Amino acid sequence: MKILEYLDQDGSSPFALWFAGIEARAASKVAIALTRIEAGNLSNVKGVGSGLLE
Repeated sequence: MKILEYLDQDGSSPFALWFAGIEARAASKVAIALTRIEAGNLSNVKGVGSGLLE
């Protein structure tokens, strides 16, 4: 899998802004989860309906 980061029309990243504002422990958990998802490990991903995953 390939994770793509959304950029606004002005090139800014809402995710990067949010990520920069969270605590280090939470940032570590998010980074680990994204790495696992990119590797194809979806064991902690849950469906929210209509083909969307959280």
